[in-house]
Amino acid sequence: MDIAGKAKTQAWMLMLVVFLLGGVTGGAVDRFFFLKGQSSPPHARGERGPGRMLEFLKRELNLTEEQTTGVKNVFEQMRKEFPPSRFNDCPGMKESREKSRTLIREILTPEQQKKYDEMNAKRDAEMQRRDAEAPKAEEKK
Repeated sequence: MDIAGKAKTQAWMLMLVVFLLGGVTGGAVDRFFFLKGQSSPPHARGERGPGRMLEFLKRELNLTEEQTTGVKNVFEQMRKEFPPSRFNDCPGMKESREKSRTLIREILTPEQQKKYDEMNAKRDAEMQRRDAEAPKAEEKK
């Protein structure tokens, strides 16, 4: 093989190696961000529902199995009263939320109640902030 042929073969091999390394690197980076996204808080990914909230409360309040079952029962009871399709349109939603919170507080220990109240205050403030920003976003459209 002459020098030109050898250089051409080396160039092709180099391009193949660079291409393969790029694919492996891209796959690894994609997987990293995919896994990182999985570990982010559910609300950051836009997930909603009683399952997400139950897992959140279980983790943040260190609920026992008995408490977890009790909270799950409260969520199931409230879903029967207010199916998801009625959340935004229903005038009784605020009362239902307060009823749920009261029933859940009864299941918790005093330390858990304090943390639960703080979490709810933070959540309510966030909801009020979003509600206040919603009309501004619609005006821009």
